[in-house]
Amino acid sequence: MDTLENTQWEIDPNESYSGSFSARSSALTHNQASIMHITLDVIENGEISFYYRVACEYSTSGDFFYDGLIFSIDGEIIDWFQPQGSGQTPWTYVSFPVSAGMRNFSWAYVKDNSDGSTFIDEDAGYLDYIIFPTSASSGPSEIQILVDYIEDWNMVGVPVILDDNNYEYLFPNAIPNTLYSFNSGYEAGTYLETGKGYLLRLSDSSSNTFSGLILDNLT
Repeated sequence: MDTLENTQWEIDPNESYSGSFSARSSALTHNQASIMHITLDVIENGEISFYYRVACEYSTSGDFFYDGLIFSIDGEIIDWFQPQGSGQTPWTYVSFPVSAGMRNFSWAYVKDNSDGSTFIDEDAGYLDYIIFPTSASSGPSEIQILVDYIEDWNMVGVPVILDDNNYEYLFPNAIPNTLYSFNSGYEAGTYLETGKGYLLRLSDSSSNTFSGLILDNLT
């Protein structure tokens, strides 16, 4: 099976359980998996929780797993998530115990070798509102998130904690002096504040990779 690693998961501004976006698996073909993973030094026993949604081919009897989302800890499969009918699931909360130590958490959206009669076009897995167990503050983990943008005006934001939030650094194809926030009126700016949405005009379409520390929570 071919695998597409964590940089291939994307931010989806149209789907979320909480806030304005979620993580969505990349587009796949047969016998492929899109994987997002992170390793943390868990310093005390606790749990990991998250919300998921899957929209894909499913077994009408429920006896088989065709396409869907697989959650693993340290390479061991903890649970399988797939639709129970109509090819859709609502946002669903799950939690699992985690023991202290170095732990690798992995989410894989996988496809089998063909499309059956229950295939739907959306064909994706989604994750949102992940809460990790207590981890060592030293050596915070970095992730990469890929976001696609169109030519001209875009709604943009910062999905991770970055060292440099200057819009010209984050968006090399940005048209100068076109970053705007809104607060009773449009205000020009230079730096993107985490958790705030902006309008930005780009000279052409692009795919930008944001590399930074995980954003655990946001007010």
